[in-house]
Amino acid sequence: MRAAIAAIWALASLVIVMPGLSAQAQRQPTILKWAHSWPAGDPANLVITWASAELRHRTDYRFSIEAYPASQLVQQQNIPVALRAGQIDIAYEPTSQSSFRTITLLSAPYAFRDFAHWQAYVASPHLEPIQKIFASSERRVLAAISYTGERHITSNRPIRSASDLKGLKLRVLQSPPHKVFFDATGATGIAVAFGETYVALRTGLIDGQESTLAVAASVKLNEVQK
Repeated sequence: MRAAIAAIWALASLVIVMPGLSAQAQRQPTILKWAHSWPAGDPANLVITWASAELRHRTDYRFSIEAYPASQLVQQQNIPVALRAGQIDIAYEPTSQSSFRTITLLSAPYAFRDFAHWQAYVASPHLEPIQKIFASSERRVLAAISYTGERHITSNRPIRSASDLKGLKLRVLQSPPHKVFFDATGATGIAVAFGETYVALRTGLIDGQESTLAVAASVKLNEVQK
């Protein structure tokens, strides 16, 4: 399973008011830049679009959000630096790729039995100490942890058991725990940026990939897999 971190970095900004316009037209909202690596059609990005409209409404047009999906503004591995520098204000940061090592444990394969188990953990007191350590050591706020769905393997050959993974060139997350896990099954875990997965499958660089079904569908991986 994969959870995602939304880390918020505070930003001060001026709001310039021009006389003679309607109240809404006078006000230029403070724009918060939200960056992530998922495709534009992924549900995570659609939620940002909804959140931007809600934020404008609830703050009387004082704040708005601009989404930068598919690593358009900053590469996933550079998100911590970009947040500290003020280049972006909010980010989905996959726990598997977080610079905060304790958080990466939340995305370890089979760390949670199912969604109910994950939900119980997030609601438990066990997460609070991690949030405090994260804030003090990373100088960022762990605003929320979201559930993005169970992970699935798609392949050009049937995968019915762990033994079927042997010899498979499999795109895995750019995360050491994931590579170690799949290498242990006999597969060859290859860390490929998700934006390059479609071409990697089409050219035969990899035989399959593992992700959530929503992510796989959003970039039409069915076009390059049987």
